[in-house]
Amino acid sequence: MDCLLELLNNTFFGTLLAGSLLAWLGLILYRRQKAIDIKYEDLRKIRELAALLFAEIEIASRKYEGQLNIYNGKNSQLSKIYEVFNDKFEDRFKKDFDNEFNIMCSKISVATDNLIARLKIDGKYESDKF
Repeated sequence: MDCLLELLNNTFFGTLLAGSLLAWLGLILYRRQKAIDIKYEDLRKIRELAALLFAEIEIASRKYEGQLNIYNGKNSQLSKIYEVFNDKFEDRFKKDFDNEFNIMCSKISVATDNLIARLKIDGKYESDKF
């Protein structure tokens, strides 16, 4: 009977020690992987914000270039139509474009601010407790 009790105790403590060791090792690996995941998530967000900024700049520059082509006469048909409509509707199209362009510029400013704010965040996550 003593032999059975000794074997049971040794097995229990051995299993407890091995389980604790595995849990501790798993916790260390989990913390390292979590720090890596946070780092790459930050990089993904920066990439996403930069893409949004460049998209907003591209949209605004194309619309502005289209308006310049109307004003400087590169697209003569559109410039004549634009003159007729603006005379007829009291510069409504010019005012609409100015409002739209101001909205596009504010979107560019917001996208720039978001990107700058994300770049200024310090990414020291290795010391965080999870």
